[in-house]
Amino acid sequence: MTEVEAELNRFPKSTCPAAADVLTELRGLPISADRRDLFSDGRAGRNCTHLLDMGLLALRLTDRGDGETVFDVAIPDVVDGRTELTAWVNGAVFHHWTLTGDTITAPEKIAGTNVFGGFASWAEARFDGVALDAARVAQKSVFVSKGLAYKVDGVPQVRAINETHRHGQCHSFSWPSVEVATDNVGYVIDTTAGIDEPNIERATRN
Repeated sequence: MTEVEAELNRFPKSTCPAAADVLTELRGLPISADRRDLFSDGRAGRNCTHLLDMGLLALRLTDRGDGETVFDVAIPDVVDGRTELTAWVNGAVFHHWTLTGDTITAPEKIAGTNVFGGFASWAEARFDGVALDAARVAQKSVFVSKGLAYKVDGVPQVRAINETHRHGQCHSFSWPSVEVATDNVGYVIDTTAGIDEPNIERATRN
């Protein structure tokens, strides 16, 4: 890898855009680098973990010689503690899971799997190729969907330095960013009344 470029258009903390510069430390890694290569040596704390996830995905697609690849994930609102997750790759369904809390309860062959603790290693042992990529994207989508339960872009702005339970988890919650990072007000897109932004329309076409 000889060059790395990243851009953040929507982000939760005021310091997140600076993570694009930190990501350049990936220069020099082989395109065959795996998850452990990217997330080792404290990189997860220095970087935006979402950018690292996208970097890993880009490396895997490049290493395989894949062309343009479209990942779509749908996670409806949770009802009675349950929801259904569907993940598509280029329009084809690769994963369909019933989720109860953080646990996959269907299909039966993977029931009981937690989508957080230990998921990455579990997925690597069970899937490969695009199916593994889709599983990773699906799991990260579950993480992002958890934000629906919180007001994360309102006022008063929360200062990262006061969220001590998150210190060290990513770029904005590590020093020196954590000392100045605050909530980015207004970045959340509310689609309750429908979708009116072209850049997110594709994600719900299925």
